[in-house]
Amino acid sequence: MRGRQLTATGGADMAAWLAANRLTVAQCLPLVGPADAPAKVADPPFDRDGLWPGVAMALARALPQAGPLLARLAEGAQVDLAPDPHRFPRAFTLGDDGRGMPLISCPVRGRLSDVLRLAHEVGHACQYLAAGRADLPPILRETAALVAEGLVCRPEALPRPDLAALTKARRQRLIARHAGPLRAALRDPAAAYDYGWNYPPAVALADRVLGDTALCWQVMAGRITPNALLPGP
Repeated sequence: MRGRQLTATGGADMAAWLAANRLTVAQCLPLVGPADAPAKVADPPFDRDGLWPGVAMALARALPQAGPLLARLAEGAQVDLAPDPHRFPRAFTLGDDGRGMPLISCPVRGRLSDVLRLAHEVGHACQYLAAGRADLPPILRETAALVAEGLVCRPEALPRPDLAALTKARRQRLIARHAGPLRAALRDPAAAYDYGWNYPPAVALADRVLGDTALCWQVMAGRITPNALLPGP
């Protein structure tokens, strides 16, 4: 889910973004990874009928702590896998559809990458449901979504070894697109906010916590701040 405003602070520039995420420039810079050229990997066909609620249940197998929330999503969330392509060309998640449940809009193409795209949005939805609010630090929001992408690649989630290569390529594309603008903006506290700034740090933090199930759950539940995920001194 993308947006232009920083609801945590009411601001819309680099200084406000750092404050919303409780980070300093010095803390953020190491999280902006090298912009390697994205690898070209196969994206084989995948039956869209298995996507929902299959992705939610796969995530529950990989992160049992989130099982009850994911079951609630599977039973009650509005999930549109074929939205109007002109009105809603990109995937997004709303925290509340008016019934107290998230709404997920995720156009799919009948390819394996649909699993990752939907897992990303389910990560947002799970975090919204767990936290009970949408005004979370934006880096934390994207970290939860990227953690969900990583979790769905685990063998206990989906037995598809080719998902890992697709996930790596997706992360490389995010960094290649957004790392340069973020580095430039970090030099200017008044730089106008761009939601793309959130992706490079979120990739780094997601990769850092994926080996720790307890941390994964804290991220997915919105119970931790980005600076608390940084390595110790």
